[in-house]
Amino acid sequence: MSLILYMTVAFIVLVVALAIFRLIRRDYARHGKLTFWTALLQPVVFALHAALVNLGLTNTYWPRLPSSGIHDVVGLGIGVVGLGILFAALGVFGSIGRVLGQRADVLKQLGIYRWSRNPQIVGYGLFLLAFVVLWPSWQMVVSLLVYMGIAHRMVLVEEEHLRRLHGEEYNKYCERRARYIGLPQSR
Repeated sequence: MSLILYMTVAFIVLVVALAIFRLIRRDYARHGKLTFWTALLQPVVFALHAALVNLGLTNTYWPRLPSSGIHDVVGLGIGVVGLGILFAALGVFGSIGRVLGQRADVLKQLGIYRWSRNPQIVGYGLFLLAFVVLWPSWQMVVSLLVYMGIAHRMVLVEEEHLRRLHGEEYNKYCERRARYIGLPQSR
């Protein structure tokens, strides 16, 4: 598969994801939660992205960097830390309904959410960065960038919803915690 074809597939994944997040935004505004169908569509976005990553892994054009041992340790380390952050974040959610946007009765601010408002996004992003380090290619870089675009759009939609649900409590949380990592950000 040529790089141009891969970029086309990546663009299609991004466009489909943005369209799905439009539907999700609409459901949050109309119903205060996701409907059954939009709750199913959200994982579809990330399944499409996983397919894009897999396509990139099986069609790489850069030769793998010579392994010095350190290279592999760094890549694996980034991946393990990313998965650890991701699973810690998902553990705080406590239910599949909360993960799928059907429950947001309590604003999660404890555990790993004391350091980031979106640690699951950071964790999975680090996991994907490990792929870039371990299997460097334009395809892996593109898949990481597509993920960043998809994830950021999802976060913006969820922030709008959480602001509607939790009002001032969420605004104060945003002032104390960074959206991803780093210094706290407000709106």
